[in-house]
Formats: sequence, C-alpha cells, structure tokens
Amino acid sequence: MALTENALTQDGPVTGTDTTSPARVLFLDLNSGEPVDEFVYSVGAIGGPYPDVTDATGYTQKADRGASEILAVSDTDYIVVERGLIPGRGNTVQLFRATTAGATSIRGKDRIDGSETPMPKTLLFDFATVGINPDNVEGITWGPTLRDGSRTLALCSDDNFNAMGGQHTMFHLLAIDGL
Repeated sequence: MALTENALTQDGPVTGTDTTSPARVLFLDLNSGEPVDEFVYSVGAIGGPYPDVTDATGYTQKADRGASEILAVSDTDYIVVERGLIPGRGNTVQLFRATTAGATSIRGKDRIDGSETPMPKTLLFDFATVGINPDNVEGITWGPTLRDGSRTLALCSDDNFNAMGGQHTMFHLLAIDGL
C-alpha cells in the first residue's frame, strides 16, 4: 500500500489552518504490483494560525501537516501517522486508527469530487499528551510483543540531512493495548 502525504493537485488543497486534505491510500497486489483498490484518507487541519518563522539564512518555515506513514493492523484496519511542523514550536505527531470499512472506493478515479466517504479514523495516540517533541516521524513498524501480550509500535524520525541541526534521527517505542 502507498499513502500520499496530502491531496493530489486535482483532488483538493493541502492541509491548512482550518482545511483538511483528502490524501489517497492505494492498495497494490503484492505479486503483480497492480492497483487493487484506493480510498480517501482525510488528513487533519493544522490548527493555529501560526506565524511563519524566518531563520538567519533567510529560510522561511510555514506550518504544515501531512500523513507520513501507514501500517496494516488487519485486512481493513490501519495505523496512520499524521505529523506536522509548527515553526518555533516543533513537530506534532498523532497516530490514528483508520479503516476501509464504510469508506468509498475510488479505484480508477483520476479526480475525486468530495462526495466520497473517507476512511473513518479515531485518535490512538498524541505525542503532545506526553510532553515531548517527537521530531519528524516518518516511519512506523511493529515492534516486539510484550510479556503481557501488548503489541508495540516502533516509530522513527529522520534528520532530513539537516546541516543546521534542527532535526534529529530518533526512535520511539510505544506499547499499544487492544490491537
């Protein structure tokens, strides 16, 4: 499967202060590589407004948000990482459980029109609740099963080859109950 970070140009806007973005989730046949289905995933709005921040080199950062990774839980359920950057404040990262159950298939549609039902989603975890800056999380995979039977998720962020030192490669391990 593959996930776009935000909407394709023909599908709608990228996330904004009050604007969600209809990203696409494409499911592929593992043997042939051919598309077998496709759904809309609604990336949450940024919130704010947040002012742009320009650094000493003249580079201007703007607040943004996108879906950076997806992980299968079952044939119909997935964990999606939504992460963003708020200039001067740091990164935001939330994990959502999403499902194709009840969502409209958009397989073969070149353009969506907004009448489609996106994948329903519920918040699983928000890094803001633990008070740490998770950095630019772009990877997720299953970690080891704990003795009590809980599953773990391993998340990683990357430094984007950032010579200024503003981003770091980090790993997070979360215990998830009930998946």
